[in-house]
Amino acid sequence: MLKAAKYAAVIGTLFITACSSSPTGRNQLLLFSDQDMNSLGSQSFEQMKTQQKVSDDPKINAYVQCVTDSITKHVPSSYGVTNWEVVVFESDQVNAFALPGGKIGVYTGF
Repeated sequence: MLKAAKYAAVIGTLFITACSSSPTGRNQLLLFSDQDMNSLGSQSFEQMKTQQKVSDDPKINAYVQCVTDSITKHVPSSYGVTNWEVVVFESDQVNAFALPGGKIGVYTGF
C-alpha cells in the first residue's frame, strides 16, 4: 500500500510540473517541448506536400496568401512564429489547418 502511494505521489508530481499556461492563458499539460512540436509539425507538413497535389494556380495561391496574411498578422508574438509557410492542396475537401511551426494548409475544395 505504501509503495502504491509513493508511485501516485511521483506521478502526481510529474503531472504538476508538466502543467503550464498556454499563450491564451489556459492551463495545459506539456508532454513535448515547443521545439519538438515545431519539428513534428514541419515533418508532417513536408510529408503531406509529397503525398498530396500542391496547387500551382497563381490566382488561388495569391488569394489564399492574402487571407492567411491578414489572419497571421494578428497572432501574438508569444506564439513564437514569425514566418508562416502556406500551401494550397488540390483536393475535394473544403478545409484548412495549421500545424506547429507556422505551417498552414488550405484545400481547394474542388
